[in-house]
Amino acid sequence: MNQFLIISLIENSFFKNFKILFYLSSLNNNFFKDLLSLCSLKNSFFKDFKGQLSLEFLLISFLAILILVSITLPIANLGIDYGFDSSSSLEIKSELSKIANGIDSVYSNGAGSKRTLAIEVPKDVTVRFSKNPNSNEGLATVSHVLSDGSMKKIELSYKYPNLNFDLHLIKGYNSVIVEWPLNSTEIIIYKHI
Repeated sequence: MNQFLIISLIENSFFKNFKILFYLSSLNNNFFKDLLSLCSLKNSFFKDFKGQLSLEFLLISFLAILILVSITLPIANLGIDYGFDSSSSLEIKSELSKIANGIDSVYSNGAGSKRTLAIEVPKDVTVRFSKNPNSNEGLATVSHVLSDGSMKKIELSYKYPNLNFDLHLIKGYNSVIVEWPLNSTEIIIYKHI
C-alpha cells in the first residue's frame, strides 16, 4: 500500500518517468536504499537542468541583442547621415553668408574698397553668382549633394546685381577677395592663391 502511494505521488511529480524504478525497487526489499539513490539522481538532474537554463538564457539573450542591434543600427546610421547633411549644409550656408556680406560691404563702401574673406567649406563646392530674376539684387547659389544623392540648393541674396560667374571653392580653407577697383564699374571676386 505504501509503495502504491509513493508511485502515485511520483506520477504527479516532476519525476514521473522514474516510476518504473520505484516499482522495480518495491519488488526487492531494498526500497528505501533505492529511494535514496534516486534522490541523489534527482540532485544531479537539477544541477544539469540549471546549466541548461543558463545556456538557454545566454542564447535567448544573444538573439535578443542581435535583433535589437539589427534594428537600431540602420536607424542610428540614417540619423547620423541626416546629421552630417544638416551640419554640412549649415556650414556651406554660413560661408556663403560671409561672401554675400562681403559683397554688400564692398558695394556700400563704393569704388576702391576691398574685403579679404577666410572661407572654409566641408567639401568642394561651386558658388554661382547671378542676378535674381525676382528682384534687382544678386543671388549666390550652391547646389549641395546630400548623402542620399539628392540635391539641396542653398541660396542667399546680396545687393549688387551685376555679378554673373562661378567661383569654385575647394574643401578646407579658401581665401576669397571681394574687390571694387578704383577705376571700374564692377565688383570682382577671386580666390587668393
